[in-house]
Amino acid sequence: MWAEGAGREVYVVSAENGAVVEILDVGCDGPRELLADGDGEVWAFCTGRPAAADAPATDGQAVVLDGATGAVVARVALGAPLGTDGLGQDAAMGDGEAYAVVGDGLARFDTESNALVGRVEVGGGAVVSVAFDAAADRLYLGRPGADGAGGAVTAHDRTGAELARYPAGVTPAALALEADE
Repeated sequence: MWAEGAGREVYVVSAENGAVVEILDVGCDGPRELLADGDGEVWAFCTGRPAAADAPATDGQAVVLDGATGAVVARVALGAPLGTDGLGQDAAMGDGEAYAVVGDGLARFDTESNALVGRVEVGGGAVVSVAFDAAADRLYLGRPGADGAGGAVTAHDRTGAELARYPAGVTPAALALEADE
């Protein structure tokens, strides 16, 4: 089991007893989202950090780690900070691709080649969470409401075209999808 850390670290934790097995410096600022792909790799999505008096600003990154050894397999610079407008889900994995919130759109990654392959423009304002439904082949985005009004969850195809909109709480910062049986 893996867990986010602070600063530049992620923790490898024993699922059997909860003990920290190893602490890995992933070499990027603010690891905030960890996702496993179907190839035995763990993707650490890092936010980057704003400039401070003692350090320059850094952009977001996706760091791909070997799930068994923790070794860095690939490092993908994003050219901008990564992250949602709140403490929501910054990234989602599904069907050979990963998606991460960067600015007002999504960065799209190919998890086979461990590479950034494009950007998905989604329009419609801020994004506070992202999820992917492989069965429906759809992206779902949590959208905050304005001035205390209810937010929405929008459904999109992989090109970013909005397919549906559903009312939600003020800030739908976490999305969980359930498969039909």
